[in-house]
Amino acid sequence: MRTIGPAASAGERGGAAPGDRGGTTPDVVGDILREAWRPDVPAPVSLHVRPEVHARMLAQGSPRTDEVGADVPVVVDDEIPAQPGYEIHRAPPPGAAA
Repeated sequence: MRTIGPAASAGERGGAAPGDRGGTTPDVVGDILREAWRPDVPAPVSLHVRPEVHARMLAQGSPRTDEVGADVPVVVDDEIPAQPGYEIHRAPPPGAAA
């Protein structure tokens, strides 16, 4: 596992494989960020992605976390499952036991 930015805690596996749009142009970064910044869950503290997902993110320009006004580190981790290829680590909800 290679960390880009600080390490994180509490994890969550993502939904559909990033960029899987049924024949349209993949938007790997946008797909992951939409899942990470859902309004019904706590904000992400880090994004963990497989190396091949990270390569696709970089090919699109960069992990555009700055576009959502956050400094969310991206951690490259080859030990997470191939599908969906990423995990979103979130802060515990307020009042949750640590």
